Amino acid sequence: MKYSWFGAVWRTEGSSQLVDGFWFGDQKNKILKQVNKAGFNNWKETATNSIEIQNIYNSIRKSQKEQDWKKVSLLSLKTAYTWRNTTSGWYLIRSNPNYPFYISAIKKNSCFIWLMHTDICENAADIQKFMEKVNEKHQIQLKSQF
Repeated sequence: MKYSWFGAVWRTEGSSQLVDGFWFGDQKNKILKQVNKAGFNNWKETATNSIEIQNIYNSIRKSQKEQDWKKVSLLSLKTAYTWRNTTSGWYLIRSNPNYPFYISAIKKNSCFIWLMHTDICENAADIQKFMEKVNEKHQIQLKSQF
């Protein structure tokens, strides 16, 4: 979650905007290389603060959030072994001390470790929304210590 640049290639058909590809990168020139490597040679750059690019970014993030929320995974035995002395219960874990980062809701019981939900947090409000959604879905009372 070190990326600070976002790029997308899209076309307009009628009143619809169709995204042909999108990329994240830590430098603008790396995204431009990815665009060209993907075979997009006839494109024009849009301003960083463009409403169009912001709408595309928001649409992609919304889709990612929905996928991240629905995917539940049983963690590997190796991972479970590292949790062996941890009390059963619910945990929130973040991937990085700085924004943006992944946040995960983990459910540990005596035998298994479940990755119940994940999301990308770009600010403190995102953490709060994620926590409230987990609490509501599972009827629990997680509290943030971030």
